[in-house]
Amino acid sequence: MENEKRTDRNSWAELDENRLSDILTASQIKATDTYVTPPQIIWIDNSTIATLGNFSASTGKAKAKKTFNVSAIVA
Repeated sequence: MENEKRTDRNSWAELDENRLSDILTASQIKATDTYVTPPQIIWIDNSTIATLGNFSASTGKAKAKKTFNVSAIVA
C-alpha cells in the first residue's frame, strides 16, 4: 500500500510537470512572431488608451480625481 501511494504521487507529479511544461511552452512570447493588434477606440497623440475587447478600471482613494481623469480621457 505504501508503494501504491508513492507511485500515485509520482504519477501526479509527472502529470503536473507535463502540464506546467505545456503551459510554459504555449505562453512564450517570441520577438520573431507577429501579432495582430486589436482596433484602437481611444488614443491620445500616439498613445493608445483603450482597445476594442478590453476594459479598464480607474481606482484610487476617495476624492483623488478619478472621475475627472476618466472624463478627461473620454472627452
